[in-house]
Amino acid sequence: MERREDGFHELETVVSKIDLVDELVFSAVTAANDIRVRCSDGSLPTDERNLVWRAATALSRRSGGCRGVAIALTKRIPVGAGLGGGSSDAATTLATLNGLWGLGWTVARLVPLAARLGSDVPLFLYSGTVIARGRGEFIEPCRLGWAGWVVVAMPGLCVPTAAVYGAVRPADLVPASSAAGFAEVADGPRRSTAGDLMERSRNGLEAAAFRRFPELADLHGRLERLTGRRWRLCGSGSSFFSAFDEAEEAAEAARRVSGGIGIRAEAARVIETQADVT
Repeated sequence: MERREDGFHELETVVSKIDLVDELVFSAVTAANDIRVRCSDGSLPTDERNLVWRAATALSRRSGGCRGVAIALTKRIPVGAGLGGGSSDAATTLATLNGLWGLGWTVARLVPLAARLGSDVPLFLYSGTVIARGRGEFIEPCRLGWAGWVVVAMPGLCVPTAAVYGAVRPADLVPASSAAGFAEVADGPRRSTAGDLMERSRNGLEAAAFRRFPELADLHGRLERLTGRRWRLCGSGSSFFSAFDEAEEAAEAARRVSGGIGIRAEAARVIETQADVT
């Protein structure tokens, strides 16, 4: 991960989807250019500052139509948690409206539009696990070689991504291709375990996040002491995850974290890659 001339960081990361999701309901609107968004979280804007609104508006304009849609968004993924909630909602909006409006665009055609909305948006156009490069716009589907559960611990702290990237130091950066190496080791039919996964995983943003938000470093230590397991920061934070091979084991760990630390913790299934990646 290194800084580019455009001010963004060149990254290489492995991202897996899980079944912790927001809910979006789309309803056709006949009035031209009528994009409406309502959200269960009253603290979130529903105008041009909202990624879902921007995604719908951008696709309508780029497709040459004067289309309308009403979108109801129910938030379950916390804001500023490093879980890509807003980015996944924007990608879902692009993919859904592509079908609802009968555009027939391929994923490859949607990716540049997604990249203009946000660095993390393109990867959510793909199922399962991907390697994301560049500033997130170059996507390669891959197989993780492991199918199981993760526990996501969500402290409710909103961590601005820019603040964490702004705290990155040269010593935090690692050479490119570490993500590719991770995927090569992991690739294969179920030969990895949750322990293997956590041992190999690394998040180059952790050190910066812990410096910028010391409470995250404290929570990280508490999680590992409480569970006796390795935990990693999700993206730029504030959530953490740990992997588990069995659903019951994950559910018990989520209960321990919720009861022992008093924060929201949920067990979620890792979504397998559906596309042929050979």
